[in-house]
Formats: sequence, structure tokens, C-alpha cells
Amino acid sequence: MRSIKRTGEMLELEEIKLSDLVDFSKVMMQKFDNVSVDGENLVLKKDDKEIKLKIKKDAKIVEQAIEEKFGTAGRLKLNEKFKINLSELKTLSVIDFEKQRLLKDYIDDLVFALYFGIRISDVGLKKAKAIKSLCEKNEFYKIVAK
Repeated sequence: MRSIKRTGEMLELEEIKLSDLVDFSKVMMQKFDNVSVDGENLVLKKDDKEIKLKIKKDAKIVEQAIEEKFGTAGRLKLNEKFKINLSELKTLSVIDFEKQRLLKDYIDDLVFALYFGIRISDVGLKKAKAIKSLCEKNEFYKIVAK
């Protein structure tokens, strides 16, 4: 049951969009020629105008998404022909791959414990290391974990 719940959490991480982490409600411009992350702010530039939007949470993940989509270190001076649309920014997927990996490892260990009859007295993501340690004691863990 817990593995099903955690799988749902892992999948929900893929539904997070930039608009969930940044408030775009006061932005009137629709196209930009530069986007970057500066500390806790998403910075949108159009010609000589600059708009700073506070990142509500997960600034590091926002920066990674911007970097992946628009260039190194979240800063890409776009050419004259290419513009960034506000709607494209709002719908940009912002996935915490590290959190997904941790959840997947935890789920894998829960399933392993279930199939190999490993008794777990206390579950929860905070107990993931202890659960992994119990699973690693099983002779088949290294084979299955490959």
C-alpha cells in the first residue's frame, strides 16, 4: 500500500510546471529574449526591460529546468529571431529528478522486502536508509539491485 502511495508521489513530481513555482500573474509582456535565474528570482528580459519574479520554492530545480531548456547556467542570449513565449515558460516542466530517484529507490526496497519476506517494523521515507540496510543483508539484494 505504501509503495502505491509513493509511486503516485513520484509521478506527481512530473506534473509540476514553472507556473507552480513562480507567480506570473503580474507579467503583461508575452515574449522575451532572455530568461535566467538570479538567486531566488526568475529574471525575464525584453530589450532594455527586466522583470524579476520571486521563485516561491525550489530555486535550484527552477534553475536546472531553465538551464536545460535555454542554455548554460540558465542564461542564454537568444538571437533576434527566437523569442521565449510567456505561455512556454509557464508550462515548462520542472522535475526534481533527485527526489524522484530517492522515491524510486525507496519503492524498490519496499517491494524487495515484500517479495523476500523481510520484516520492516517502521516505514516512511525518513526510514529509507534503515530499510535499505535491512534489504542489503539479503543474499539476493545485489543481484536484484543491478
